[in-house]
Amino acid sequence: MSNTATRRDRIFGIVPRNLATPLTASVFVVIGASGLMLFFGLFEGSVKEMHEWIGVAFVAVALLHVVKNWNPLQIMLKQRVTRLSALAVALVAAVFIGGALIGGEEENPIRVIARAVENAPLEASAAVLGISQDEIFARLRVAGIEPAADARSLADIIQKSGADPRRVMGAVVAAQD
Repeated sequence: MSNTATRRDRIFGIVPRNLATPLTASVFVVIGASGLMLFFGLFEGSVKEMHEWIGVAFVAVALLHVVKNWNPLQIMLKQRVTRLSALAVALVAAVFIGGALIGGEEENPIRVIARAVENAPLEASAAVLGISQDEIFARLRVAGIEPAADARSLADIIQKSGADPRRVMGAVVAAQD
């Protein structure tokens, strides 16, 4: 194999081209799984640092993937669906970043909504979630959480049951078959 062939088969003359896509996909799976674990509050202490470092690695391998696939990427960027998808993602990101810039990280819009549902009277929370108050109690019982009969809100249920708030909210919003 000539030097020219070897250089052409490598990105930046270093990384073999055939590794860019499998490496990107592998790192994506780990980032996705650890991101979901963080979102649901599972093993946060163990997962957070790994997620951050592998996130940095993901950026690096994604850049390699872009370099490897530059020509197809240019074609894809001309497509309307690609531009609309990028715009939608940018708008969602702007809401979160804007919320953090305006009110600090604790004012994440999703957390504000979740806190409002948690603190609202049970009837209001049930209406927002599209279920009945009885269904809230049933879902909690299925999850092994016994709500106090005099509970006035999900926050009240959390406080009186001593259950983890994410577990309570997860049980309430869980899809039922």
